[in-house]
Amino acid sequence: MIRIKRLYAKGEIMVKRLVAVLLVMIVLLLETQAQAAGKAQIAFHSTRNKNTDIYIMDSDQSTSDGSPAWSPGGSRIVFHGLDMAARAYNIYVVKVDGGDVQKLTGFKVPPLLPFHKPPMNFTGGINPAWSPNGNQIAFTKLSGPDNAHFEIYVMDTNGDNLNLLTSRPYSDLSPSWSPEGKQIVFHSTRNKNTDIYIMDADGQNLRRLTNHPDV
Repeated sequence: MIRIKRLYAKGEIMVKRLVAVLLVMIVLLLETQAQAAGKAQIAFHSTRNKNTDIYIMDSDQSTSDGSPAWSPGGSRIVFHGLDMAARAYNIYVVKVDGGDVQKLTGFKVPPLLPFHKPPMNFTGGINPAWSPNGNQIAFTKLSGPDNAHFEIYVMDTNGDNLNLLTSRPYSDLSPSWSPEGKQIVFHSTRNKNTDIYIMDADGQNLRRLTNHPDV
């Protein structure tokens, strides 16, 4: 019985390896067919339906969504999504029924210039927050020559009038509006430890609320 169990275990491993190889071959075949048809698509396998199946999607679709936030009226949701074609997180808005998805930003990794340091693998905006009056969206974006730190930005809800509110060689993240919409609170590493800061909605009158140095 022991020998039979061992043989079964080895056979099971071989089957799993064979299935993995076949899945990779199918994915490569689908991607080749998509390229031949002039389409920018990504093929992948997933266990999202409790089975391992093959999926295909356009490469400009968002593949990793997060940080949803309600609009003040409750009819729409803003979130960030990973745009694989641009190698960047962008800000999107969707109706609560899942329809009418709108991409508000067009962030992408810039082409690498000669003698320049390679950028980070991904760039873009994350952690969006809707203003109480429904007119603006604040979010965090990778900034700097090498996308080395995060800054706070605001824009209109249609993606226009993008404005930088913070500018430091450290990271400012997770903006949140005050109930009346006149101030924005966020956390920052600008003093070499993570603390809470508050500023006016236009980036003025910045002040530090907490002081928790690393021990």
